[in-house]
Amino acid sequence: MTARSDRSAGLLRLAEQQHSVVIERQVQDCGISSRMMNRLIADGWFRRVCPGAFAVAGRTPSRWEDAVAVGLLAGPGAVLSHGTAAAIHGLPGLIAPKLPELTVASPRHPRPPGAVVHRVDHIDPCDIQTRQGLQVTTPARTVVDLARRLDAPLMARILDEGSIARLWTSEEVMACAERVGTKGRRGSVALRALLAERGNEPPADDLLELRMIRVLAPFAPFETQYQLVLDGELLILDIAWPQWRVGAEVDGWWVRSRSRTKFDRSLSRANLLIAHHWRIAHLTSTMDDSTVLRDVGRLLPPLVSSRR
Repeated sequence: MTARSDRSAGLLRLAEQQHSVVIERQVQDCGISSRMMNRLIADGWFRRVCPGAFAVAGRTPSRWEDAVAVGLLAGPGAVLSHGTAAAIHGLPGLIAPKLPELTVASPRHPRPPGAVVHRVDHIDPCDIQTRQGLQVTTPARTVVDLARRLDAPLMARILDEGSIARLWTSEEVMACAERVGTKGRRGSVALRALLAERGNEPPADDLLELRMIRVLAPFAPFETQYQLVLDGELLILDIAWPQWRVGAEVDGWWVRSRSRTKFDRSLSRANLLIAHHWRIAHLTSTMDDSTVLRDVGRLLPPLVSSRR
């Protein structure tokens, strides 16, 4: 292998670690001159992504190619953030921005081409993580940064779905907002109000279960994902008042209708619960709030059911 091909192979190996992207400084560090790089481009080994950045040619471009390029060009301490971070984390209801977004802490002032740069005094290390090989703000920091752009309904949806996906807890987002110092910023009041509403909610597995937890709040306290063993078999109830042997199961039609095994398993569980004197309310997405409260309330002691 010639020295030239050896250097080219080293550059290709580096690109493989960076979504097939390298920047001019890295090209030079590999011992490849501008003339040699132009030859590699002409021969079809690389192509230009933006000024100062190149990608391996002949492959399907990574969806993060532009973000990787501007992140590398911005240098150490630059973190993908805001709309770009939201796309990386898969936050619902949001579209990746046309231009990648970066956050950079003072005193650095990089200006990578084709990027939107947000400058801050400080980024706490706990607000940064590595995803798909990229330095990116954490999900909690991302939603705090985006609060000023979101209306209340979309912000509520993002908070709920992120909580279900275990991307954050309300406490983690609130702690991040305190670190960032969002008071007085646009969107801060709405974000803090939504977090306060969710602060004491138990975790849920999906949006339907979360809705039922909120509807049944007048009958609190209750337990979610309550585990019990009956006849040597472990059962998990979505919502339970174990002191009265009352539970609620949130039933989705899509799963039951497509799985015979789950259907049979559900009926077997129901028979086992009845045999041990448990009373179960089955809640579905078509039930309105008053129906949910009525059906569960009929199973609870009068003192509890009268709270609705």
